[in-house]
Amino acid sequence: MPKEKRMSITYHLDQCRIRTGRIVSPTGYEPQEVSLVMHTQDPSHLRQQHMQRGLLSKRRRQWMELTQEHHKDWKMSSYFVSDDSELCGFLSESIAMGHEKDVIQIESMLRHEAIMILVLDGNHLHGPVILQDPHRHFDFSPANNRKFLYFAHPNEKQKRTKCGKERQFVIGIYDFETQKTTVITDESVCTRQINVVLWTPDSKGIIFHSDGDLYWHRFGELYVNKIFAKMQMPIGMSFSPDDKKLAVFLPYRPTISFSVVLFMWPFVRAAVTFQHEVISLGEYRIWSVPERPWANGSKSIIFNANHQTELVNLSLCTDTLKVSRFNFPRPALILDVQNDEILFETVSANSFSRLWISDIASTETSGPEETYQARLVTSQRPERDEIYNFEVKTIHFDGGYSGILYMCPESFMPGQKLPLVVVPHAGWDHNMTIVSVEPLLCTMVNAGMCVLVVNYRKPIPSGADLQYMKRQNTGQQAKDVHKAVKQVLREHPRLDEDYVVLFGQQYGAFVCGTIIQDEPDFYACVAFLNPIIELLVKNGQISVFPRPFEIPLFCLMRDRNTYGVEHCDLLVGAEADYVEEYEADDPEYHDIIVRLIRFLTDPESAVLKGRPPTPAATTAMRADMAEEEVPEEEEDSQ
Repeated sequence: MPKEKRMSITYHLDQCRIRTGRIVSPTGYEPQEVSLVMHTQDPSHLRQQHMQRGLLSKRRRQWMELTQEHHKDWKMSSYFVSDDSELCGFLSESIAMGHEKDVIQIESMLRHEAIMILVLDGNHLHGPVILQDPHRHFDFSPANNRKFLYFAHPNEKQKRTKCGKERQFVIGIYDFETQKTTVITDESVCTRQINVVLWTPDSKGIIFHSDGDLYWHRFGELYVNKIFAKMQMPIGMSFSPDDKKLAVFLPYRPTISFSVVLFMWPFVRAAVTFQHEVISLGEYRIWSVPERPWANGSKSIIFNANHQTELVNLSLCTDTLKVSRFNFPRPALILDVQNDEILFETVSANSFSRLWISDIASTETSGPEETYQARLVTSQRPERDEIYNFEVKTIHFDGGYSGILYMCPESFMPGQKLPLVVVPHAGWDHNMTIVSVEPLLCTMVNAGMCVLVVNYRKPIPSGADLQYMKRQNTGQQAKDVHKAVKQVLREHPRLDEDYVVLFGQQYGAFVCGTIIQDEPDFYACVAFLNPIIELLVKNGQISVFPRPFEIPLFCLMRDRNTYGVEHCDLLVGAEADYVEEYEADDPEYHDIIVRLIRFLTDPESAVLKGRPPTPAATTAMRADMAEEEVPEEEEDSQ
């Protein structure tokens, strides 16, 4: 394969991952219909999204595509589906996106046609429908009393409450039976940020998370009921189909020992403590939860969990609270559950994503003599699959941490040493798992480099704030990463111990800088991508690393105001050889990434050397001029 084609990151970004998936047809019906919402692996500001629908025939054992639609971002942001998969809805027009009015369109999932269009072209009910976080919420109520809920900005009359507080939003509730919209403006609800919201089974209230607590509110009542205190924002919440239990799934937090809270419904309002169970998963953490996690007639809930690089699929029996594990032949993510049928995705860094449908009994097999049965939903292996021809290995290190090694195939440059790119965990998920797909890292492998991603001993909670990042033991993390590098070099003689480079994204850039301070002569070069500048801010000043880097440094930053520091080039200053800046919607983002990969391959590249002076180089020139003008004693005092 030509070198330029290997360097093209777009070959990897074209791979789509599933955001949500639904089995639409009733259980046991053939052929089955599946609805998917997919997105590319681009960064969020460039990501493309589309919907795909198709039939899966048991007799033909293949996927027959019915429709594929590329939607605008605002449609994907507002897309919501009923629990019974009969209806879906979205904003077909949005004031927030420049249209004259908000239009909510409701469609039949089976007939794939609009059955209702709600036009909100005035402010007599409320202001524009909210399409951006944190108050982007859309949800159907249960089928026996069909309504749907959305959040909107208050109009001029609704902005202030009777007590003088400011409403952050109002809640719109459209009733299918009366075909009227009711606007909820309760002061106890609409003046606080709501992170997650869920209808109660009787369609008369909501469960929501706000201010670190979980609440229950019945519409029309004056107060809200706190049902669980000091709870982190849930990954997901779901009532059982028999309306007897509420499952709340929690992300990893170092101070919390449990991952699932199981409430009994209906709630007793007079109770001081609402009846519930807390379930701990031991060393495992919740990774993701299907929108419909309930199986076996409301007797079990199914979700995905992980520990270090490992990802597992678990089932929790709600009667015994016993946790069991599924046995998939390959790492998989469960996307949807319908009675005893499951829709799941198998994916890894070295293969395209594939979808399957199976029954729970088949995935719970334990002996090798038992046959695993699943039907392939997606098409056969695509022609471009050859660019993923590399190995993905998990490695465990002394001290309780792990890593993933991407190795070029044996047929690539046989007998020659291969460079190694070392990537400390970036911190956006609590760990890098075997099903994590980073197109940039895959592109590096196809550019002729091997890649080692290293997790930390203690996971970083997803969505961790800046203060939590600053409390990390970065020194220990840097030592662990360097120790892991030396072990991998010993165990894999194909790797070039004389050409090892560092690549850090976000928090990982801070770890890379710390490694260089400890081991200034070990690594050939270092590259930063979107470093979290605030980690180096102390008393309002940027504290650069104690001594200049003695190796080539490339820094790629997304517009300098993103991280709240006006002069982010001070992070690297005169120490940087190349600095690239790009806007949030830069169409040349892929080309910038290719220049980053060229730098890691050859820091002295003539192509890079011929580029115009970078902002950091300009800063260095200004600093040199200032040094000549400042007296020595004044410089020391600074």
